[in-house]
Amino acid sequence: MKRLSEACPVASDLEIGLLSSMLAIDPNKRPLAKGALAHEYFTDLPEQMRPPISEPKKNDAFFDFEKEKLDMNDLRILIANDLFRLNTEGKTPPGLAEAGGAAAVA
Repeated sequence: MKRLSEACPVASDLEIGLLSSMLAIDPNKRPLAKGALAHEYFTDLPEQMRPPISEPKKNDAFFDFEKEKLDMNDLRILIANDLFRLNTEGKTPPGLAEAGGAAAVA
């Protein structure tokens, strides 16, 4: 997996920091719009160019997968099932083609 700095080589450390916080897998660790706009990256943005920010609405409509509490073994099983499904469909999972196919997973 590429690091963000490798995927976006022209991005500064400040930009990479903001982007990585916004791409956090855990939705509770992602900044809200107000928090993202308070990031140091936006300090030079004139006030008149900043969009108005309203308070977030309480929304309990999560995706089912966000409610699940999975341990490491559960994640391994889910990943293995996906790899097996891709293999039975005749597809090579991304990243495995360069590593020599499914035999390199072991």
